[in-house]
Amino acid sequence: MDIRDQESFRTQWYKDLDERAMRATVEVAVLDDERPDDGGPDEVEVVIPYRYEACSLCGGKGRHVNPAIDSEGISMEDFHRDPDFASDYMSGVYDVACYRCKGRRVEAVLDERALKAQDPKLYERVMRHMRALDETMCERIAESRYQY
Repeated sequence: MDIRDQESFRTQWYKDLDERAMRATVEVAVLDDERPDDGGPDEVEVVIPYRYEACSLCGGKGRHVNPAIDSEGISMEDFHRDPDFASDYMSGVYDVACYRCKGRRVEAVLDERALKAQDPKLYERVMRHMRALDETMCERIAESRYQY
């Protein structure tokens, strides 16, 4: 499966972004020693630092070729066979807005260094949250292969 197609299986790592304060709201698991005796919620919202980086899917261009066009691969032979297709392909006719950044050219990423310096325990909890999201995405991709 093409990495561009995998975006439909990705879960956003944050619940909300405060761009002015550069803080993201994230839901992390409640630790057993934090849970009240009457049960309480399984997750709690925390506010953590983030930063922007060039989008890792489109390389900061804000667009990429529609995977329906080239995810199975394109050879020079395809271009030689149809010079108009080659010209259109190279000029961006088949481009779509990036599936990850939605054309903004940047994506919000966890500011790990700042969070680790601010609160090492919270950093570990957030990293567990991020790993869980990655595992969920992998499971969803695997299930899609079997059309569950």
